[in-house]
Amino acid sequence: MTDAGIGALLAQDNHQGVECPVYYLSRCLHDAEKRHLTQLCRAPAPSHAA
Repeated sequence: MTDAGIGALLAQDNHQGVECPVYYLSRCLHDAEKRHLTQLCRAPAPSHAA
């Protein structure tokens, strides 16, 4: 069991303007990945498409 994980959510607005989830990913991080978590968190977030 691990105490660290990472997740991502892809969402889009429906025809009524309500944001709905389309796809969700999550997983536990291994020890080596947890050591690099600082670098992962510093990655720039993608901007919203116009």
